[in-house]
Amino acid sequence: MRSRSNSGVKLDSYVRMVQKRSSVTR
Repeated sequence: MRSRSNSGVKLDSYVRMVQKRSSVTR
């Protein structure tokens, strides 16, 4: 398992944004 790969960082940012939006929507 690679740590902090380009895709990983992008995915992390995306997941964080989605979670934030989910919380706000709730």
